[in-house]
Amino acid sequence: MNTMSLQDVFNKVWERAKIKERSESEEACLYRNPDGSKNHCFVGVCIPDELYDPKMDEIASGADTILIKYPKVCELFNFPDADSILLDLQRIHDYDDPDNWESELVKFANIHNLTIPE
Repeated sequence: MNTMSLQDVFNKVWERAKIKERSESEEACLYRNPDGSKNHCFVGVCIPDELYDPKMDEIASGADTILIKYPKVCELFNFPDADSILLDLQRIHDYDDPDNWESELVKFANIHNLTIPE
């Protein structure tokens, strides 16, 4: 299985953020959009199809819990503090207005010394 650096994760999230809409049900944000579109959660877009389990969307807590319950997903993220970093990305997706995602992701990139994809 390939692993992802923080830059790899950020590149996927940056591309996903261009869609500017959330994947959510009436109860919560979803890691994957059930309609098959690509407007997945910022964390969900990084989870390959072969590791995704629809039960992930039934877990009411954050990405840190997904990493505990799904060890193969945890192995995917090859950078320190992946749990807290993924939670930060999840918070941007879940709580910031989609029109503010780009500016929030730029702040995130600056904090973590990441390159903004072109």
